[in-house]
Amino acid sequence: MTSENTDLAKLLAITDVAIALRNQSEEGQTTFSADEQKLDLKDRILKMSEKTGEKLSEEDAFTAVDNYMNNAHSFRTPQRNTGYKLASMFTERIKILKHYVAPVLAVGVVATLTWGGINYGAKLSAEKAEKNKIAQEAREKQDKIDQEKRAKQAKLDHEAKIELAVENLYSRKQNLTERTNFLSTLKGDYTNFNEMIVVSNLELDSTDPFFAKFCSDGTATDDVTQDNVQKAELEMNSAKASLDKVANVVSAGNSVIQAEKFYKAGKDIAEEQLAIDKLDGIYLNVQSAARSINATQLENQANQLNRIHELLSQELTYKIVTKTGVKSGIDRYYTDSRGRRASGVYLIIEASNSNGRIVPQDITSEETNRTSTVSMWGDRVPNATYEAVKRDKMDNGRIENNVYAIKARGYITPQVKMKGRDGQPLRREGQITKW
Repeated sequence: MTSENTDLAKLLAITDVAIALRNQSEEGQTTFSADEQKLDLKDRILKMSEKTGEKLSEEDAFTAVDNYMNNAHSFRTPQRNTGYKLASMFTERIKILKHYVAPVLAVGVVATLTWGGINYGAKLSAEKAEKNKIAQEAREKQDKIDQEKRAKQAKLDHEAKIELAVENLYSRKQNLTERTNFLSTLKGDYTNFNEMIVVSNLELDSTDPFFAKFCSDGTATDDVTQDNVQKAELEMNSAKASLDKVANVVSAGNSVIQAEKFYKAGKDIAEEQLAIDKLDGIYLNVQSAARSINATQLENQANQLNRIHELLSQELTYKIVTKTGVKSGIDRYYTDSRGRRASGVYLIIEASNSNGRIVPQDITSEETNRTSTVSMWGDRVPNATYEAVKRDKMDNGRIENNVYAIKARGYITPQVKMKGRDGQPLRREGQITKW
């Protein structure tokens, strides 16, 4: 061992021992005499040298203790050699540990824990991702199964729907066939039927191949299958179009029957030439619509003939309205259908039969030139007549002379009974339906 190393070892040993003695003194421990302290220091130095691996003799230990004791209360600037630096580091070891080593160790621990946490988190994430993947695959598989089931059920539902539609169409054909056969029995009594019956039978026959293929015994359950359902649906549309034509013919035929019935009944009771002319004019339109098999026009014309027949059959009284809350007359300023500014006074009229029931009438407005079926309307009268009725009502709240006109059976035109200033029945000037 070199002298420098020996001195360093002694220095370190003595330093540790000295620090221990100082602590004992500060803590009030047992006080030693100078000789006892030297012996105690010597023993401590030897024990310390054994722990550090240094081979110190008792003489070396005593020498170090003497030097230390002799200079314990004096200060000598130490030489700044390697031993000094090591000794300084040793004496500052606690401080160094706190300020430099501990943070580094803490960072290491944190890093270790963090890395371990990251690894553990990554493992959990991987496991979760795997579970999610398995669950997603299971869902996709189940969705595919469900989708296939729905598609299969949709095909079955569609097949059942077409089967029901075919059977309903078959029932419709049966009904239209019966109605066509009934019309065939009447063609000798009614005009315009020959062409209708021919058209109807041709359209009915055109559907026979369809029903033979898809509804052979009146049911489509066995005839319509998954293999031919699309073809059945396509051909069904064609069969339906044919039956629609038959239905139109049958409807037109029924309207012709009704029109001829009302026409003949009206002609039988008509006394007024105007009524006869109207009946004949409408019936000409019936014949034209029958040739073109226009069911809509035929229905409208049959209704017109029916209203004329009903009107001819009735006896009606036209009276001035005297109902509570309803005006009996009005004065009116308006622009007519030609764009001209006009004015007039009107009595509010309603028609009733022999039982007192109000009977709506077809009235054409002079303001709009449109015909409407109404229960009350206004008849334009001279101012003198209007003022006379006004005085009659103001006298006692009632209109004594309230009969305006009478319509006899066999007529469509009422005969005005209310007289003007000249003592003659008033002439009907015009009517309105709204005010």
